[in-house]
Amino acid sequence: MTSSVDWLERPMPFIDESLVSWQRRWAHENLLNSRLDLMRSADCSPAVRINTRDISVLAEFMEVPMSQVQSLAPQDFPRIPALRKTHTRHSHEGVCPKCLQEAQYSRQAWSHALVTACPVHAFKLV
Repeated sequence: MTSSVDWLERPMPFIDESLVSWQRRWAHENLLNSRLDLMRSADCSPAVRINTRDISVLAEFMEVPMSQVQSLAPQDFPRIPALRKTHTRHSHEGVCPKCLQEAQYSRQAWSHALVTACPVHAFKLV
């Protein structure tokens, strides 16, 4: 699939940003209603745990390098072992309200199923 979208903005992901957060920012900055609209437009599953096929399709649709999407997605063999796909939440992300006040994006570390509090603020993730 080739993108026929003229993107208004192409936000770069933050170094510790989750894929869902980056998709959310991309959708917002390109006047889409939600991350789900972005995923539907790309003909990808809206799942938090994106599969290999959808990583490739999404990268092509957004016209970004596949490695950029891969680096944010939960993986089977990630560079950070705690972000292994099987250890991540599958239906939602946890977020730290204090971190979101400081910088409005979700962190990859919050995706881990056993992380219940922010390592910076010690606030419970919601």
